[in-house]
Amino acid sequence: MKFRPPKGTSILEIDYYLWWKKTGDLFNQLIPYARTTAREIAVKALERVKYHTPDTYTGTDLRGMWEMDERKLKTREEFIIHNLYPEQKIIVFFEEGTKAHDIYPKNRPWLHFKTRNGRWIRTGHVSHPGTVAHKMIANTEDELSPLVDFYVQSTFEMAQRIMNQKSGGSKKA
Repeated sequence: MKFRPPKGTSILEIDYYLWWKKTGDLFNQLIPYARTTAREIAVKALERVKYHTPDTYTGTDLRGMWEMDERKLKTREEFIIHNLYPEQKIIVFFEEGTKAHDIYPKNRPWLHFKTRNGRWIRTGHVSHPGTVAHKMIANTEDELSPLVDFYVQSTFEMAQRIMNQKSGGSKKA
């Protein structure tokens, strides 16, 4: 199961390609199970990444911008969890954090922004204290890793049951 996002992106990609690769001929019989479990993991991943996404003081709802796309390919489905925020690099700043830095206006003679207490400020320079790393995607991956392992193990157990039934090796109680 592919779960680790490419470095520097805000995307989780979940598919069951490795199940297909490891199970070979059994894959067709395991497709319904693999689809269900991959979807369950994707739904959990979406829930957890939203949980780990911080509130912003600017009124931007970063949590509400996470969504899941389901793509059907020839041999599998992919579940892509991504953030719709227009400037993706900002999502990476929340993921990885930033060091203290100075901010200067680019297209105007001043910066204009709302403070945490709701006051609007206009200034020519801001010394930003930096951003804490929220590790939205990394924390989600860490939390779901045992679940992914459980589902992969369950898939192999189901494959073993199917093989035993075909060979007549299993007895019903």
